[in-house]
Amino acid sequence: MNEILKITLVGIGATLVMDIYTFVLKFFNINSLDYRLVGRWISKFSEGKFFHENIVKATP
Repeated sequence: MNEILKITLVGIGATLVMDIYTFVLKFFNINSLDYRLVGRWISKFSEGKFFHENIVKATP
């Protein structure tokens, strides 16, 4: 099987799994990860900050 096709199928499969997982969380009224906070955390790496008391209160 072509490598590009394998990579594409894995990407589609991973996306479907994450979408189904998110749907199940919403069905049971469970909050999922806010990916904006992950981006905020990673963006602070360039400033040498890897730990936060409360990432929600960190500047965007």
